[in-house]
Amino acid sequence: MSPLPLLFTLLAVPAWAREPTQPFPPDQPMPPKPPARSAPSPVHPPDARRLPSNLGVLTVETVTAGWPLTSRGAALDMMSRYGIPDEMTASALTWYDNGPWKRTIVHRDCDQHLFPKPHDDVLEQVVAFAVPLERYDDLARYNGSVHADRTSGELSVRCDDEVTNTLLLNLAVQVAEGELSVEAARRRASDAVMEWLIGGVPAEMRALQFSVDTDRTTDLDETVIPWTFLRDHPGPAPRRPGS
Repeated sequence: MSPLPLLFTLLAVPAWAREPTQPFPPDQPMPPKPPARSAPSPVHPPDARRLPSNLGVLTVETVTAGWPLTSRGAALDMMSRYGIPDEMTASALTWYDNGPWKRTIVHRDCDQHLFPKPHDDVLEQVVAFAVPLERYDDLARYNGSVHADRTSGELSVRCDDEVTNTLLLNLAVQVAEGELSVEAARRRASDAVMEWLIGGVPAEMRALQFSVDTDRTTDLDETVIPWTFLRDHPGPAPRRPGS
């Protein structure tokens, strides 16, 4: 039997059916199931050059066979859009330069997150974007699953699906550029997800609304130890393995 029917059968599982690996807080009701509808095509259409081959599907199926349902569903979603991953390990699948993303990673291990609704953070997506240093605290208060890396010049988000990642990253950039306050960004994220759950597709979920940096975004910082000291004290020689 070809593995492709299995792939598209699993892809048909709606996002709400992918139960989190952690139970919902006992004092909070389960979120309602969204009405059936076609998912939007966020960010970038499927790349025909990278569509799954039978061998690739079998390999991914083998790697993800024991993964939680949420992680496996995210892996199949990404494979249907971006093809076979560039890297596969026992705990992650990685795509490079897929659509607008510098990197996309589906993690086997899930982190439970309650904002803006209970879900598992399994899908990480990264863009090249230099966040001003004075905005790092604001980003942390806006969403703990949005991370700025000063050295590599990257901005990443980790949620349970690509449309929500797109929303959260659009709002994160507005916070980083001073266009939205932390409180306003959190309210907008909540409103957009509620609209999505009742069948709407907010503009912030359709595509990235900012230009991804194409110039160098890294920040190598500066050396503070005097070069003369480093010249005269190079440190111990590397040890050989087993010595």
